[in-house]
Amino acid sequence: MIFFTLFSLNFSNSPLLVLFFIVSFGIAFATYYKLPITSKKRWILTIARTIGFFLLLSLFLEPSLEQINRFTKEPRMVILTDNSKSMTIIDKKSNDSYRRDSITVELLSRLGKLKQFEKNYSIFGRQARDVSIDSLLYHLKFEDTETNISLALQKVLRENYDAAIVISDGRFNAGELPQNSAENSNLPIFTILIGDTLEKRDIILKKVLAPEGAVSGSKVPITAVISSQGFQGAKIDILLETAGEVKARKELTLTSTEMTIGFELDVTYDESRNGEMPLKVSILPVDGEFSVLNNTQSTSISVLKNKRKVVVFSGIADAEIGAVRNALASLPNFNSVFYSQKTPNDFYEGVFQAVTHQDADVAILIGLPNSTMSNARTNEILAFLQSKKIPVFTIFTFQTSGRELQKFDSFLALKNGRVVFGEAIENTAFLRNTPKGSSFIGFKPIAPILEEAITAAPPLGYLDYDFRPKSGTEILWKLFLNTRPTEKIAFAILNTDGRKTATLTTPQFWRLRLSEDKSVQELYRQTISGTIQWLMQSESGERFRVEPIAKVFDAGSVAEFSANLQDEFLQPVSKAEITLRAINLQTKQSFSGTFFSTKEAGSFSLSLDGLPTGDYRFESEAKEGKSSEGTILGKATGSFRIVQTGKEFRNTSADIGTMREIAERSGGKFYLASEFSSLESDLLAAGIQPKVQEQTSKQDLSASAWILFLTILSFGFEWLFRKLSSLP
Repeated sequence: MIFFTLFSLNFSNSPLLVLFFIVSFGIAFATYYKLPITSKKRWILTIARTIGFFLLLSLFLEPSLEQINRFTKEPRMVILTDNSKSMTIIDKKSNDSYRRDSITVELLSRLGKLKQFEKNYSIFGRQARDVSIDSLLYHLKFEDTETNISLALQKVLRENYDAAIVISDGRFNAGELPQNSAENSNLPIFTILIGDTLEKRDIILKKVLAPEGAVSGSKVPITAVISSQGFQGAKIDILLETAGEVKARKELTLTSTEMTIGFELDVTYDESRNGEMPLKVSILPVDGEFSVLNNTQSTSISVLKNKRKVVVFSGIADAEIGAVRNALASLPNFNSVFYSQKTPNDFYEGVFQAVTHQDADVAILIGLPNSTMSNARTNEILAFLQSKKIPVFTIFTFQTSGRELQKFDSFLALKNGRVVFGEAIENTAFLRNTPKGSSFIGFKPIAPILEEAITAAPPLGYLDYDFRPKSGTEILWKLFLNTRPTEKIAFAILNTDGRKTATLTTPQFWRLRLSEDKSVQELYRQTISGTIQWLMQSESGERFRVEPIAKVFDAGSVAEFSANLQDEFLQPVSKAEITLRAINLQTKQSFSGTFFSTKEAGSFSLSLDGLPTGDYRFESEAKEGKSSEGTILGKATGSFRIVQTGKEFRNTSADIGTMREIAERSGGKFYLASEFSSLESDLLAAGIQPKVQEQTSKQDLSASAWILFLTILSFGFEWLFRKLSSLP
């Protein structure tokens, strides 16, 4: 708000201005000094001529008019409000004064009365979005099924605010730790805790542990983790259901605050669900529970008709063989068969017979080809790989022979530039991730820890065969040598000519499995299992893939899908019409939508809102162009579920620790909802207060029409007055 304006007339040389005035006055005075006119007329004519000459001469001094506006600028503040379902909790039953949503609305009303601040509003749950003060209460419905405080803070930090106020119960169930986002904050965050921090008398199904996949006909363990408060000695009943059918019921006596109970489930393949077996574990309600919305959880198991078969060929004894064997043993849906070199002509496991392994899905080569295996055995393996066009995963060891590699060129994702390695690097090569590595579908299960695990991975070896990418090769990892980043390729994949290959060029990769860091151990396991799963995906499935972002969506949330489309040359296709039809298997209702393209080439996205609860099967189709007669580029099917997950009610007490830490790490201050009266003075004390600022503008008068107008006006007045006074 501008409170006053100053004007200043400036010249390039102020002393000359006085001289110009004296000269102008002298010329004018000399002109009229001796004329026979009255003194009054003489002075009028002298002044008029003086002004005219002075204005003309002043133009040589570059006159300018400067305007200075002084105003107060209010600090920009954003008020972030938790819009998730946990904010509907009533901390004391039958007492509306303990409704978190009501407390929040009242708090916002009081914050709206803060003076001296420019107030902006944002609400958050699964996402964060800005709202105006006029529409705040309309959008604030406390319906979000997830809480991602970190995402809301990161959004605020990208914008130009002076301070932030966060109103929340502090409970989050999505995203990163909000404390970490607060620590990187360039502005103070003031937090106001909503809700009671006392543990409620409740029984909560905290999590359900089930394998992601299984083979039809097998038995799998299902574990339920149950926490309770105030029900010591109570007996509860737990149900295990699949597709609405109760498979097991067990009774549990609560003897501690956290307990587990296990089930064994017979797995079957259901064609109508694409092999997805829905699971639901629920605790039957008990009198006196604070909430029954946290008594149920749902998940699903991806069921295979048969186990997948992996044939592993390895050179002479190497630690990598045992590491791969252990990684494969942890995959219950795979059968692995090993052939380990004993002598140049023999394997420890006996004679390899290709005919018995025609059902193999993937082959792994460890330390092969090498120079110690006979040509007969090498050619035997080579013939087997060629006959089936089987996908191949090659893992180098220090035995790997560059000369022999040339025979296996079609099974490698890279080409070697020389047959004798230039340098054998041991214990000094470190992994370096690439954008392709971050987006590789095989690493998707460990995406949150991928960068951390790669950074923590121990040093490895490297055989420098001058590896180069082939046409279509995707480089997932490169190498640091000591601390120097290089373009040397550590891990690459290739999908061409109907064959998929993956090549890991780093001997001593087994070191990751022996690391004390759990994330690094998981990186090793996922590199093996994720690469195998990518290799097994069919080419058509790889070219057009549609996936829901989750197997289970919470009732009331948006079901989101991603699609990727490639042409026959595996190049991204961005211009296509992709439709999806989801069918509720219980009600037979169908819901349709059309994908829209994203910024990434060949990538599409779809959101379906308002889907009723139930099990769904979806069918998706990609067509060239938008015509109904367009060429079909691909089809995909899948399944998902919409259920009441109760995710927002698994922790019913407010989290004072998180809210306090957000404030402390960012340089702000923590408040309880009932004790924030000092907020305004605290903001001002922190330097978040109105500041007086100046805004200056300058106008060049040299070319101003006003100067010309005033000059003409002065000389015109003089001429007219002379004529009226009968002067020549």
